[in-house]
Amino acid sequence: MKVLFTQNKVNESPKGWIFMHIETDEICTVIHTSSVFDPYPELYVWLGKIRDSHLPAKMVINEEGRGVELIAESTETDLLCFRIEPWMSYEDQTRLKIFIKPSNLVLAFTNSIIEFIDLHYQRSRWSSSDNLSNINWHNLLTPENTAYDRWEQRLAIYGGGEDRNAQEAQQHRQKYLTVTQQILRQFIADLSTSLLLAVYGRPIDAYKLSSFYENLITDLAVNEIDLHWYQERQSKIHQEIGELDFSGHRHPAHIYHERQARLETLQVGQIVDGKVHKIQPDGVFVDIGGCFALLLNSAISHDPIDDPKQVFRRHAWVRAIITWMDIEKGRVLLSTADLEPQPGDMLIDPLAVYKRAEETARNQSE
Repeated sequence: MKVLFTQNKVNESPKGWIFMHIETDEICTVIHTSSVFDPYPELYVWLGKIRDSHLPAKMVINEEGRGVELIAESTETDLLCFRIEPWMSYEDQTRLKIFIKPSNLVLAFTNSIIEFIDLHYQRSRWSSSDNLSNINWHNLLTPENTAYDRWEQRLAIYGGGEDRNAQEAQQHRQKYLTVTQQILRQFIADLSTSLLLAVYGRPIDAYKLSSFYENLITDLAVNEIDLHWYQERQSKIHQEIGELDFSGHRHPAHIYHERQARLETLQVGQIVDGKVHKIQPDGVFVDIGGCFALLLNSAISHDPIDDPKQVFRRHAWVRAIITWMDIEKGRVLLSTADLEPQPGDMLIDPLAVYKRAEETARNQSE
């Protein structure tokens, strides 16, 4: 098996797309990773999980609402079953299914990432700052594939699931990270925030947040780390700084938490209003106030639709009913067909369908 990473050409848009080619003797498949999704931290954890025999290992490659899932599962032999499955997609067939040694799978991805960074990676084609070239892939992924117990440490370093449950994440970090590791993780997070504060015109707050780490090297050298003091001081400074607003700049972490908060207000069977964000050949992505939902062609009307542009234009109002959702993964499926009083009404007069949406949904539920 061979893995290749390539970037979009200079004149192509949008910037930041990376294409992942996976080639075997029988098949070649291409996965597109978008500029709004940086797969590399997740890819590192996914590969580390395989290396540490913590299986199955699963990772979604996002394509702005639809994508594929990389799955590595153990078998009765010493081989892995490596698959690429459609996920939230109009596709219904497995793209790839092969059997391979765990070490060979890790090595194929590791070598391709290292080659890509060393020979082909061009930051000028990237849409924003990223940490791809700041990861030492040689050291992280090339050890022999022996059974370590490092997956839980990786999870703790990347937050411990704090996006789902802050208290459990804190307990996870306390269990799997040393005091020094917890301090360094806190320092890196605050360093990033300090840089953003400085860039967006808040140098005093940036200094507040970074200055109390000035004795960190001394504390580490003489082994006098006081985790409780650092955490208390950090909490107090964050309260003084207040809400992080960066003059309209939205940090990816803030966008993620906002989306999750919005998802928790939704439920299957709920009628939602939104605007068309993007029209694809197989469906429409709808902004429903903080998160994007997918309205597939088959769910637009009970009558067949060849092109969603028959019904929608960009930024148009949409009223639809939620038919499926996964809060943890941030996925929502919509239907306007289920709000049609008569099959084909969405093709004739969408506004009339929207006006009667509650009545139609109520009648269909009785």
